[in-house]
Amino acid sequence: LESSNKIVNKYDKLIVNILLILVIIFPISLLTGPFIPDFTITISSIIFIYICLKYNLSKYFNNSLIKYLFLFWIIIIFCSLLSDNIFFSIRSSLFYIRFILFSSFVWFLIENYKNFLKLFFFSLIITLSFVFIDSIVQFHFGTSLTGFTKPSFRLTGPFDDRQIVGSYVSRLLPLFIFLYYFFYSKINKKTIFFISLLSLLVLISGERTSFFMITLFLFSIIFLFSKRFINIILIFCVYFIASIFIIVTNLDLKERVINQTLQGFGIKKYTNETGEQKYFDAKP
Repeated sequence: LESSNKIVNKYDKLIVNILLILVIIFPISLLTGPFIPDFTITISSIIFIYICLKYNLSKYFNNSLIKYLFLFWIIIIFCSLLSDNIFFSIRSSLFYIRFILFSSFVWFLIENYKNFLKLFFFSLIITLSFVFIDSIVQFHFGTSLTGFTKPSFRLTGPFDDRQIVGSYVSRLLPLFIFLYYFFYSKINKKTIFFISLLSLLVLISGERTSFFMITLFLFSIIFLFSKRFINIILIFCVYFIASIFIIVTNLDLKERVINQTLQGFGIKKYTNETGEQKYFDAKP
């Protein structure tokens, strides 16, 4: 990666380059668990403070958004001091600052390493594609390519026993859409197809909140970027029909997405006479 920053010390450059690689593979590191991503955020924040002080890079903190985030950080610390369990509350709010510092560090990388965003985007595509393939295999065959068995109604994909496939995709998909539009200034049909597949993965993952959130987000993006009304109707119909078909033909998903949601609102109760209940009673 070619750098245009003012860091001249070779050891400082080496450290920043290592952190740069960790940030590029950040989507991949999320598959391994919370340790590596949290380590990347924390160590990047600490070293970035050192870099800013040494090379007078105060511009990365002289920004309205960053200032508002720091103000928000102060507010949540103050609220933590007023809570019943001060130690438990302030433990999370105090270290929230690392996310603010990490955001500034990413801004620094974007400005000073011209290929950073492209490499990060490439890493994001590879990771989302891998999660999709691995989870689809687990959905159809009960075991993913990474060797993890599907538990109950929800998918784990490459996340071992963590049922977070839907959460992972629903949080990274908006970032993918933003970066794609940033590089190409449009959303073509192939990209819409890829987005729809990932959104349907959120559905079959069994995570209701993630599914409802990504559905709303997907349709809002389509309405924002699609200039042809007929394309909006077509995409809506295809996605809607595909979702309904998958839910109706899979009793696990029907139970998770429809029945349990209705039960959560108190609209429906379990009855032993329903076909769905007999199905789940008969399952080993």
